[in-house]
Amino acid sequence: MTRTSGALILDVDNHPRITFKGNQVEVAGARDYTLRGALMIRGISREVELKVSYLGEWLTPWWEEEGGKWVDKGPRVRAGFVANTRINRHDFGVSWNDVVEKGGVVVGKTIDITIDAEAILDGPDDGPRARQELI
Repeated sequence: MTRTSGALILDVDNHPRITFKGNQVEVAGARDYTLRGALMIRGISREVELKVSYLGEWLTPWWEEEGGKWVDKGPRVRAGFVANTRINRHDFGVSWNDVVEKGGVVVGKTIDITIDAEAILDGPDDGPRARQELI
């Protein structure tokens, strides 16, 4: 077990998942959004805002296993996103710290979180209107 996964920091034995459940989205620009929702860390839920940027979409190869053989199912549309937020770790019960030799601390109060995500269109691509619904 690493120091960050142990009971003093993330306590993954008791809280193996960090989750986010969005409940509101606002358009903030041509490819930017503000997503609000509940972030849960160590079983503690707090409302946060994610700044989300849509990175675009592209065709990607897609293979599936059928009867022990890999079958080319043709390209699928994949879309990319990046989201950022900043939290105070103490709001989520992450209070471990240590003092370094010269008097500073190992971990600051503020934690930056970055989420890189991709979504794959499940099913046929019906053109730009269908892809717009992904955003």
